[in-house]
Amino acid sequence: MIETAPGFGFNAYKAGSGKSKAAKAVGWLGGEEPIESPWSSEAEEQRKRLMSSLMEGPSAILLDNITGRMNSDTLCAILTSSRFKDRRLGTSDEVSAPTRVLILATGNNLGLVGDLSRRVLLSTIDHGVESPERLAFPFDPVQRVRERWLYYRAAALTVLCGFVAAGQPRKGEGTMGSYEQWDTLIRQCVVWLRDQELAPFGLADPADAIAQNYEADPETQKLEALLENWFACFGSEPKRCAELAATEAGQHQDDPGNVRPYGALMDTLREIAGEPEKINMRKLGRWIERNAGRIISGKRVVEHGKRSGTKIWRVECVGDHAG
Repeated sequence: MIETAPGFGFNAYKAGSGKSKAAKAVGWLGGEEPIESPWSSEAEEQRKRLMSSLMEGPSAILLDNITGRMNSDTLCAILTSSRFKDRRLGTSDEVSAPTRVLILATGNNLGLVGDLSRRVLLSTIDHGVESPERLAFPFDPVQRVRERWLYYRAAALTVLCGFVAAGQPRKGEGTMGSYEQWDTLIRQCVVWLRDQELAPFGLADPADAIAQNYEADPETQKLEALLENWFACFGSEPKRCAELAATEAGQHQDDPGNVRPYGALMDTLREIAGEPEKINMRKLGRWIERNAGRIISGKRVVEHGKRSGTKIWRVECVGDHAG
């Protein structure tokens, strides 16, 4: 019904919390068992497995029990396009498959990296007990939805009909980029239900999950630390990557009182591009290029020009932080 929609992640702090049951119950709203696709940390394996799953034409794909942080250029492309093209497994022929499929993911302490932070809405199941696997519940959610999926689909469509009849009011601020159709029909409906207090449980704006994802994204955290410490040490003074990496050696000469956070800046540089005994200049430069222009807390790094063929960068304050 909708060309593109975000994926949905189910996180928990311990195995046995019910995240797979929750995902499968949601997947069964499509009228069939969601296809389970094993997750791999290797990009090539991700591409092959996701393409293979899409070729089956399922209503839902479940990426179950992901370990660590989730990062995938292939999944990013699938979640923001109506079709995905790739080579047929074992041949050089290219094939394409529609991506109108519900993407579900589960994992313990599941985290998102980079662009997936705005493409997957993450929820957390926390029972607040040490052994959630021992909890008893009055029914099995997967079995219940499997037996009554048409009833639940009719109920969901009834809610949407009420939202349309109310004139599809836009209560949620802004728009979720790449998901304008989904934003207009689904996100705004959820916010409308919340504001009208029509649900017998608490609701929040789904877009809030994106801000939370970015706050937890390690790349965002690194960039925020770099901008803050770089500006605290040098202000908007242009610097080459090599000059940043030389900070530690000259910190006491430049600032005997050690008021500026040179040590914190070096810790951030090591986290971004550190090697056993040095900062990798090429890796640092590529990382800065990849994140240039992105604004966090009113600051961003921008290119200032070149010196002897090497790019020079500076931190710029924008918006209310400028000047």
